[in-house]
Amino acid sequence: MTNDKKVILEAMREIFPRILPSLLQEARQAILTHLNMSKDDFGFYPSNKPKFDNLCSEAVKTLKSTGEMSTKGWEWHWDGASSSNNVPTTMEMVVGNDQEMVVEDDLFGDIEMNTSKPSLYDLTCEDTLIRLVATTSCFGKVVQSDPMCQGCPLLEQCKDKKGDSQQAKREAKEAKDEALKIASRAGYDLGKVKVPKSAKLHETKQIEALADTSCVVSGEPILEGEIAYHIPSWGMVKKAIGDAYKAMNNI
Repeated sequence: MTNDKKVILEAMREIFPRILPSLLQEARQAILTHLNMSKDDFGFYPSNKPKFDNLCSEAVKTLKSTGEMSTKGWEWHWDGASSSNNVPTTMEMVVGNDQEMVVEDDLFGDIEMNTSKPSLYDLTCEDTLIRLVATTSCFGKVVQSDPMCQGCPLLEQCKDKKGDSQQAKREAKEAKDEALKIASRAGYDLGKVKVPKSAKLHETKQIEALADTSCVVSGEPILEGEIAYHIPSWGMVKKAIGDAYKAMNNI
């Protein structure tokens, strides 16, 4: 048994009697919280996949073989202390530190999903929700068919976030397309303009030209007293062009 697996196994025996039943993703997160560690601390396979999930699956196999816990679907249950001094009754597979082992999620036999699973977290508590979201790097990237997503306590919130993000992207694209059309009707094809990376579009300000100058986009003159826009780290642009850039960037 590797030292990492032993650490996880000991953590499971310490906290699982108190927190199970629970969805597997919540239980795994509880292990990391209990150990004050992250998945990265357990290393990665050559494929760059973290080892932690497989280590958990191996530990669960050990606990199931001793009768200490059981699984149903994506839910883990604690069944009590081992009657065999925690000695596994089945042979475990020994895997080298750098050899990746694909483990089906903890050898569950019944994959029927139950939408009323118990949760370790009170997601109606704003502080709890914020903390959990902050430690979930994939939040907002839910994949409905992914079993890991199905077992995550943030599934519903993640779906809402992803929906909000997709809606925001659609609205941003629609705003950009509309701004480009308006600029085109004014005689400016901004779709072909390469905006410098240094241009601070979000600091664009409408000003009255204090002297004659020229538009950095169209090359047209901007006369003294004319209303135009100044884009820091780029230059002055005609009002119609500035309006378009502001609309495209939701300024």
